[in-house]
Amino acid sequence: MKWEYKRLLWDPSMQGWKLQNNEAELEKELAYLGLEGWELVSERNSKITSNNRVEEVTYTFKRPIEE
Repeated sequence: MKWEYKRLLWDPSMQGWKLQNNEAELEKELAYLGLEGWELVSERNSKITSNNRVEEVTYTFKRPIEE
């Protein structure tokens, strides 16, 4: 089976995806991805300041490629 992957960046300071600006958008986007067959496979803090403040979270999704 082959997979395709998608990465999205969440900016906690903006409470949104890059260019989107609220938590409702996060829930809406995650629900949409689920309906499209995307499965969350990892979440990691990808940008942390020197005082341990999270500035960016990367979500990685996968779904099978239909052949």
